[in-house]
Amino acid sequence: VAMIYFGLVVGDSGDRLIPPTPAVAVDTWFALTADNGDKAEFLIVASGARVSDNEATPDHPLAAPALGKAVGDTFEIDMGLTGVRTWTVKEIKHKYLHAFHDICQNFETRFPNARGLWRITVPEDDITPALDMVKRLGEADDRKADLYLEQGLPFAMVAVHVSGGSIPFAEYVRNRDRDIATAVGLEHERAVALEAIEEKRDGGLVLDTYATWTAATMGALDVLSKVFGTLTIAQSTMDELRRLRDRITPHNGESLSLGWSDGKFNGQRLDADQAAERLDIFDETVRAIEKACMIAPVDAPDTLTPIEETIAKGFGPHVLDPAYLAGDRLLLSEDRYYRDAVAQMQGVTSTWLQPILM
Repeated sequence: VAMIYFGLVVGDSGDRLIPPTPAVAVDTWFALTADNGDKAEFLIVASGARVSDNEATPDHPLAAPALGKAVGDTFEIDMGLTGVRTWTVKEIKHKYLHAFHDICQNFETRFPNARGLWRITVPEDDITPALDMVKRLGEADDRKADLYLEQGLPFAMVAVHVSGGSIPFAEYVRNRDRDIATAVGLEHERAVALEAIEEKRDGGLVLDTYATWTAATMGALDVLSKVFGTLTIAQSTMDELRRLRDRITPHNGESLSLGWSDGKFNGQRLDADQAAERLDIFDETVRAIEKACMIAPVDAPDTLTPIEETIAKGFGPHVLDPAYLAGDRLLLSEDRYYRDAVAQMQGVTSTWLQPILM
């Protein structure tokens, strides 16, 4: 929620979300400084103030005289035994802006294991610290990606830690001029797959996330439907697509993404029109998926094997969803390492697109 809110505000270059706040009022945060150096800050709410969160209602002794005041205005309050103090309004923000700044300041310490938002300090006119951080993150991603590219760990598992999803990870792999390991390429391998298709086609087909996206962007979902009748995907696949959509929500200005891979920086600029066009294509593809596929919840086994527990802890609870959903049905996956793993762990029979199209 915090990351999506951050992206929502950053993408609002038209300043539509946060109203101007020229004076202290309900739904504003403000900071005060007293003539003796004391400081105070409050978020004014209409009712139900949480004092522990520095919230105050308009009748609060310090909030009431500040209402209507602008930055730089002063007021006096008799503090009882400590005498009369003069307070100066030092800063005013709308509550939405205050929430945004709070996320920027504290996200990294509140969610130290989360990816996606870091705070760094850079000297004026010197972005070297930012570039160094991008480089460190890129080098870490390259090392993790090598678990797939060099060690043969399943595609979807590595994607969790590199890109957050299998679709952007596929783009990452191609940007490194590497291939996705779909099959060995032997005639016997294709023959076994064709035999499995003939044997299990009446039970329908289950697709993992990347296979779903690949078939949809190829315009091949109708072919799969004609061969198998019923196409089924896990609910977690749709959840992943929604998270991916959040990354490309269009905005009024230009965005720049910057990364590091294989020893060099790489960036991409995207203006509002390009973002809107990309979003239209994305939404059209998702509509095609929703039209062609049944979306099903996935029940994991009541008892996990030690390897399944390790996978769930290391790569999240949904990596094995397509395999659990498939059961005795045929699974479509473009990752031969995943197909090999679920065949050994759960006895799932699988194929890739090429034999089906043949």
